[in-house]
Amino acid sequence: MQRSKNTLSRQVPGVQSAGAASGLPLSGNAASGTVTPDSPLVRPGQYPEGDQRFITPGYFETVGTKLIAGRYFDDHDTATGARVAIIDETMAKTYWLGEEQPSIDYPAR
Repeated sequence: MQRSKNTLSRQVPGVQSAGAASGLPLSGNAASGTVTPDSPLVRPGQYPEGDQRFITPGYFETVGTKLIAGRYFDDHDTATGARVAIIDETMAKTYWLGEEQPSIDYPAR
């Protein structure tokens, strides 16, 4: 439903971009969950945890967030499609040390 509202919002005359998020940065409204980076830097029994927010395509462009690598989410990224994520620079440097395309295993399927 949020995706369709987002698409409709972009069609309103004068709207340059639109997006939505399950919680805004620094709002205290975020889910926390475990991710398992496919990295030799994660030791057995270590379960890194981080904040998670669900966003629609267009969110990062709307709030002016620039990507360092990879791509923004788009309308092809759906609940039934391939699992994708956008991570911050700290996580990338901590677990992948400069790899171009990090790999993350999502434990909850």
